[in-house]
Amino acid sequence: MKNKERQYYPGISLLKFTASIIIVLHHYYLNTNLEFLQIFRHGWIFVELFFMISGFLAFRGGAISHMPYYKYIAHVIRKFFPMILFSIFIYTMLGIFYYLKIGNWYRNVSIDFWVIITSLLLQFAGGSVGNVSLGINNPIWFVCVLLICHSFLYIIQQISEKYKFPFAYSFIIMVFLGVSAMTYRINLPFFNVVVARGYYSFFTGCIISLLLEKRKNCFEIYKFAAVVCFLYVLPKLLGFSFMYNNWNLSATFILFPAIVIICALPLNSEKLNKISAFFAGLSFEIYIWHGVLLLIQGLLYECKTIKYDIYVFAGFLTITIITTLFIYIVIEKKLNSFFWAKTKLFFDKHA
Repeated sequence: MKNKERQYYPGISLLKFTASIIIVLHHYYLNTNLEFLQIFRHGWIFVELFFMISGFLAFRGGAISHMPYYKYIAHVIRKFFPMILFSIFIYTMLGIFYYLKIGNWYRNVSIDFWVIITSLLLQFAGGSVGNVSLGINNPIWFVCVLLICHSFLYIIQQISEKYKFPFAYSFIIMVFLGVSAMTYRINLPFFNVVVARGYYSFFTGCIISLLLEKRKNCFEIYKFAAVVCFLYVLPKLLGFSFMYNNWNLSATFILFPAIVIICALPLNSEKLNKISAFFAGLSFEIYIWHGVLLLIQGLLYECKTIKYDIYVFAGFLTITIITTLFIYIVIEKKLNSFFWAKTKLFFDKHA
């Protein structure tokens, strides 16, 4: 895979931000059962969109075939690992306080030494150790599975470079492996319903990236994607709901790829790139910190300090945006710089 100039995708960045907000609204509905948020009851599907965007961007990120694995995976995690450790620490303290105050664990997710260790190592979902679906600050399961997907991407690129095996075939195999694990509800290490969501979504994103890379003129693909979006929603508008019996997989393999293709339309605007990059970074903070804020809200609710209504919801959303803005602007860069300054010596010794 040849080195590529870095390409910005403002539409993709704004799509990530939109998906993060929808996931927050979905989790808020699950926690409160507020009727006016019922439209977001299936918002979990947008995690698949996150995986797809990650796969799309990962494959367009440049050559990795001659990069040692530890350097590649360090490059992947260096932007989010310190913040995830910080959020796990805060969640652990608040989770224990919640237990001592209320007498049971928040959302029945117990915290003990093993859960703490597997969470800190990002090994609590999809892999060979830990709880297969839950951990401290549950939204971070996405990152656990994402690291597994990146590891397979690294292996695939190594094999493809060495044996001249086309990327597309490997990506398609990974997609079908993911679908099979989901369909047959397989529950094995690295091959279960949790990691399956990453496999079929992440590597579909890689296929989209490969498709756009191979076409010199992608305008026809953009038009086709727009038509696909229209044809997908048309039965719903006509009242043919039976067309969506398997809506989660059809959305993942029909609607989401079309949306990603449309949002990958290159727009060469430095100002737009900066704005969209800001929203992309903020979307990650919203994703990992909303679980902590939901825990705090749950504690206030159990203590009879608040009740779930539209006003509390508006306050929660406002506090989430303000808190994550502060963390993103004031804390994230300083924490990342500190963390990697302390670990730079280790990576330099093993270079």
